[in-house]
Amino acid sequence: MDEKKRFDDWNMAKKKAHKLGRVPAFKEGEIWWCAIGENIGIEINGKQKKFSRPVLVLKKISQLSTDYIVLTNFGDQNTIIKTL
Repeated sequence: MDEKKRFDDWNMAKKKAHKLGRVPAFKEGEIWWCAIGENIGIEINGKQKKFSRPVLVLKKISQLSTDYIVLTNFGDQNTIIKTL
């Protein structure tokens, strides 16, 4: 795997997000732009500077946890939520 990984950049982005302390109010069936990070192996990575990808919320487990599916890029990142 020759692709350069951006683990240090992702770590800095996580620290910034943690410092903000925001908790999104998400619901099952919504599509959100999420910072999913720089992952190991063949897992799907986030894109661009914010490491973001659109995700479909399948199941809300708690206020801070969800099962989701990463979707392909579509629309623009200014679209926060779309309800199905």
